[in-house]
Amino acid sequence: MSILPRVSFLDKLFMTRHLAVMLKAGITLPEALEIIGKQSHSRQFKRMMREMEADVRNGLSLKEVLGKWPADFDSLYRSVVGIGEESGTLKLIWNIWR
Repeated sequence: MSILPRVSFLDKLFMTRHLAVMLKAGITLPEALEIIGKQSHSRQFKRMMREMEADVRNGLSLKEVLGKWPADFDSLYRSVVGIGEESGTLKLIWNIWR
């Protein structure tokens, strides 16, 4: 579990919407997380995105990575992401929150 302060709703919305667009465009998940982190103005969120990117590059699923921040990404959010990963439809799943 991370000791970082919670991130804002707007940062999470930004991440969700941009992941939907980038994955649909063919950008890989680690690359998308890197881009999102670079675009954020929040230090906490930038750090979170760097950690997520590194963990995904090291073989963790996004659902597992999101589980490090249960206060920021609730079980419903993580479960929907997990379903998208397991079914190969992750790029489509993001459109639920668009």
